[in-house]
Amino acid sequence: MQQMDLERGARAWGVVLGGLALLGLLVPFAAGLGSCTDARLQYEPAEEQVVYDNLLKVEGSICTYPADNVTFPVKILFLLDASASLQCTDPMNIRYTALNEVVQGMLAAPNVHIGAVAFASFSRRLNFTQNAQDITSFLNAPENQNGTATDYQGALATAVQMIEQDMIAVGAAERARSRYIVVMVSDGLPMPTCLPGCEDDIPNCTNGDDDDGDGLADGADPDCANINDNVLHPDNLSGVCNTDPAFRRDRVDPDLFYVDMQGICPAYNQPEQLMARVEDLMALKDAYSSGELSLHSVFLFAPEAVVASRCTAQYAQLLGGDRDTAVAMMQSMSDAGNGIFRDVNTTTGETDFLEFDYTSLESVYWMTEMLAVNQHAVPTVDAMVPDSDMDGIPDLVEDELGTNWLEPDSDVDAAGVPTQDGYRDFFEDRYDSSGFDPVDPNLPSAPCTDTADLDGDGLNGCEENFMGTGPRLPDTDGDRIPDGIELRAGTDPLRDDSQEDPDFDGLSNRDEIRARTMPLVPDMDRYRTSSIRYGLDDLGQHLIPNLLTGELELRRCYDFRVSRIELVPTPLPSDRGLNRILIYAMQEPVQLVGARPITQVACVEAYYQGETTKDPPSGVIELTQEYWDTVAFAFQAQFDAIRDECATNGRRGGLINRMRECMPAKIQVGKYLFTRDELEDLVRKYADPDLIMRIPITASDIFVDLEIFDPDTDCHRPWEISRLQQLLNDLRDECRTCPAVTGG
Repeated sequence: MQQMDLERGARAWGVVLGGLALLGLLVPFAAGLGSCTDARLQYEPAEEQVVYDNLLKVEGSICTYPADNVTFPVKILFLLDASASLQCTDPMNIRYTALNEVVQGMLAAPNVHIGAVAFASFSRRLNFTQNAQDITSFLNAPENQNGTATDYQGALATAVQMIEQDMIAVGAAERARSRYIVVMVSDGLPMPTCLPGCEDDIPNCTNGDDDDGDGLADGADPDCANINDNVLHPDNLSGVCNTDPAFRRDRVDPDLFYVDMQGICPAYNQPEQLMARVEDLMALKDAYSSGELSLHSVFLFAPEAVVASRCTAQYAQLLGGDRDTAVAMMQSMSDAGNGIFRDVNTTTGETDFLEFDYTSLESVYWMTEMLAVNQHAVPTVDAMVPDSDMDGIPDLVEDELGTNWLEPDSDVDAAGVPTQDGYRDFFEDRYDSSGFDPVDPNLPSAPCTDTADLDGDGLNGCEENFMGTGPRLPDTDGDRIPDGIELRAGTDPLRDDSQEDPDFDGLSNRDEIRARTMPLVPDMDRYRTSSIRYGLDDLGQHLIPNLLTGELELRRCYDFRVSRIELVPTPLPSDRGLNRILIYAMQEPVQLVGARPITQVACVEAYYQGETTKDPPSGVIELTQEYWDTVAFAFQAQFDAIRDECATNGRRGGLINRMRECMPAKIQVGKYLFTRDELEDLVRKYADPDLIMRIPITASDIFVDLEIFDPDTDCHRPWEISRLQQLLNDLRDECRTCPAVTGG
């Protein structure tokens, strides 16, 4: 890995050109250029020039990729009531059939893990696993069935513990992608339900002792009032309520026995305690930054007659009387858990009641960065200066270097014949201390044979290999700045240095690159007065047609504005004043921690020739949906009119035939004179054989993936659309007096 030459990076052509003005002086070989001194390090300032309006604004819309279902981990935890009452409410064991169907279906997916808690007076756990045999054995274990009590609180506390332990074990990256789903299944109210205090059941209110230490015993204690009313004194229904930890530790399996019962004679399984455990469960998502967490609940019941056929009528009546209260409680739990509640009659034979959404998290894409670059301009301390060949070296400096300001690879042999070695001039000049030379094809000794730029970041394969950047990664260090832009700015594409401030001007590298100022040269004044400005408005999700299939996709959309883009008067022989602006848009899936951004790019071109020409004259290029709809409507109206009035048969071939028949070899369109062949090419570029316009259907389609970007086809040139519209109007006028053309 070669280290960046920071001294050369700091120079970044800004110190070199610090005294130059923006306009007439910035044309190579232009008259009146101030003289320069040794080694292009100092330029004598030239006479101050008048600066004309050279600013461009681009506004439009962009939509992200549709959400992907990525195979992120899915952790499903079943909390299964194992109380004996289920022999009455689910005599056919429908719950196990439903559970096995879910388990068998989900374990086929490599990203799914299943855990379980069987709860009664105990809370036995099966940690998350992908082993089907372990799950089956746990579900069928006799000790996990037909227990006493229905310890909701213990089950929820165990769920909190299991999920927290798993979140800690898997680490930050995986848990951020993980979806945790808890499904609680029961057929009744929680039992026991204990009130706080020790003197509130029949035994303790009739033993003559002051059990709660308040100085009052038995009937003299208000806590014992109406002691025979089990609604007021639910502790009567369970001897465990008014006990101490020592008593509970004497159980056969103390670690599983009412696992969340703490202290002496505590409140237990009360509604507020259950909701507190649900809140504890849901708080894990934020505490550990997990992907998603939800709690669903399923209440199982059977008609009273069915229950009575399996159990006593009195028991059936008891379960039936509890139903409304149990339903309300489980409904409130699932509401608080962002889940779904289901009320299931087990006698219907249906087994799909455990079918919830167990799919992986969707990786929803959001816009995370926008960056505009005028490829024909290079920032200096004072101004943007022309770079006609878009190689990163200003035209004036190329003259000093002896490189060709119209060719990004300027190597020539001893006879002066251009002999490109595959390395661009900026790269070779930056790494001249490592054996590169931008004008000598023998330096380096081996020419580049991998000149493809597979990731669209502005670096070819040889250059990326030398630097150590990824040839398939446009942003190797993940700092949302493409590698080629970092190379030219002098920052490090192998390390996220976006928040550093190496020139100590109070601006981070990221802010300076976005503003098109210089990260390695103090230039706060220029940042204040001339930095590019960005605006991004989140429009939410919208259904957008897929460019290839036409199918509607839910995508997140934004309006954007990029303003104060500086144009420069490029002295290109055939395209004087051309400025190509790239707008990079980075989007990332919010659930996928560590994911690299997807980089798309939109390209627009404008002209600037100082005081004489700026196109578009308004200085605004629209890429909005309204703009594209207007263009499409206008063209369709023109095509229809030409078809009806000029007998073109509604085909592109017919339209071109009419041009050849009715228009001269050279055609004046607006201020410019074109050959007919040039205008025919323009028609072919923008209209398919059926005269359907080749323009974006949706505004977002102007952005293409960086890896496949082709400026010849993907750059938007507003003047070409205006030119074509004028041509069609002229053709419509001319063809009325021409003989009809057949065929085409």
